[in-house]
Amino acid sequence: MSRYDEVREFKPKPETRREHALTLYVYTDNRECLSQIPNPRSYDEGGPAWTLSNGGALTRHQRQEIAQLLGTLEYLLSPEYTAADAEKRLRDLRAAYRDAWFGKLKVRAEQSA
Repeated sequence: MSRYDEVREFKPKPETRREHALTLYVYTDNRECLSQIPNPRSYDEGGPAWTLSNGGALTRHQRQEIAQLLGTLEYLLSPEYTAADAEKRLRDLRAAYRDAWFGKLKVRAEQSA
């Protein structure tokens, strides 16, 4: 059973000229941010990997989104956490990503600060 409760997309700032954010925030049932995952809805405009390698000049916001994805990977690989903890988190993130990919969840959109 997945422990994620909600997925939020913070709408990109106008200067990014994108309809969808590069990442989604995955929250637990106690509203703690579990991590970020790539936003499948951003792929039509070039997802995070494409944007980083081919997207030209990145905005500060885009650089932050991609850096936070790398932070999620660092967490999963960190020796500070057991393999069981990393696997549990990865299962939760995969479930949220799969649900976002197939449109099985409602993504709450919010304006970026």
